[in-house]
Amino acid sequence: MYHRTNNLYGFGMLNKASFSETGDGDFIIQKITRNDYYYQNTYIIIDVKSSRQFVIDPGDNGEEIEAIIRSNKVDLSAILFTHGHFDHIGAAHYLSEKFGVPCYIHENDLRLVKKAPNYALLFEQKVIKAPVRLTSFIKEIEEIPLKILHTPGHTDGSCCFILGNSIFTGDTLLLNETGRTDLPGGSEEKLKESLSLLSSVSNESTIIYPGHGEIFNFTEIKRIITK
Repeated sequence: MYHRTNNLYGFGMLNKASFSETGDGDFIIQKITRNDYYYQNTYIIIDVKSSRQFVIDPGDNGEEIEAIIRSNKVDLSAILFTHGHFDHIGAAHYLSEKFGVPCYIHENDLRLVKKAPNYALLFEQKVIKAPVRLTSFIKEIEEIPLKILHTPGHTDGSCCFILGNSIFTGDTLLLNETGRTDLPGGSEEKLKESLSLLSSVSNESTIIYPGHGEIFNFTEIKRIITK
């Protein structure tokens, strides 16, 4: 396992985001974090063996994410959403059209994605477009080496993605806290069940890649879930 930050591939001077990369030989995980109020994380995963890559939650910084994707020199296969909130899908339309790839989300959050431009305008006074190449996933997607775990609570269609000992949790589980449940589609009861499910699929080597904030480990999962 290795870890690099900031200036890899010459992206140390990103205009609106910070950059880091980890890898273990089979997969490379690149993390792009918005430097604004939301500090939302976008992840690019490169499957070294198949020479493919895919993106999780491209919330903003579309041109910068595009530049990093192109610098990797492998095909982009898909864009995935952990959930449908506007701060996680803001750059998806741009990237989907640039690369001609589909966007995948749980069927229960399809409506939320389509309404995302309205929420972006209301809460951030920002104009975004909902992705056109949008489809729901009900089962595993052949293009990606991820296991999809439906974890409702933050939204009704929230999902986590498992890649080996890494779990991408969106806003279901963050460092020191869980996702809020007071927004449309939220449910405290469902979130508790989802956190229990996450705990059951985790082990001592599990690393959490959240939708906002820093990466953390299994010890933190247990501490947060058992509060």
